[in-house]
Amino acid sequence: MHELAIACESCGRRYPPGATVFRCGSCNASLEVLFDYAKLKETLSLSKLRARPFSHSRYLELYPVRGLVSLGEGGTPLLRSRNLERELGLKSELWFKCESHNPTGSFKDRGSSVEIALAIKQKAKRVAVASTGNMGASLSAYSALAGLECHVFTPGDARAVKLRQILAYGARLHEIPGDYTRAASLVERA
Repeated sequence: MHELAIACESCGRRYPPGATVFRCGSCNASLEVLFDYAKLKETLSLSKLRARPFSHSRYLELYPVRGLVSLGEGGTPLLRSRNLERELGLKSELWFKCESHNPTGSFKDRGSSVEIALAIKQKAKRVAVASTGNMGASLSAYSALAGLECHVFTPGDARAVKLRQILAYGARLHEIPGDYTRAASLVERA
């Protein structure tokens, strides 16, 4: 692993690599992973990355776990938008990443692959997430593949099509009166 620490983006508080933290315990801000880039350069190069299959597993050195749980996520195409280039008067090309090609139709699948692998490493039996749709569907799919019980807490304004997708993967759906913040609070307590 090439992690140095997990650090708060706001106050700078540091946590050890592999710590199970969701937000900073001091100020409740978001966290980021700090890497030892010197060590990464010793083992990873652009030519090595390019030689690997075009999928999200090509970046294994940047993940906190090996042995990803995969449904074939990543490797999504780039699509050029010539019409927007003309409309905006751009002198360079404009490309968009087509993340709908991921297994559940969302970029969230990349993170779910890593998160479920971590849950397995920690010998978890179940996982929980607050979601308005895409994250719940993604975590449900990867949990089903790994045989983990999945609980998805959704606020009242979640779209019905996403709720059906979550249920289709076998997750337990908990519809919460209120907004996403309330659903997230319940997940943290759970």
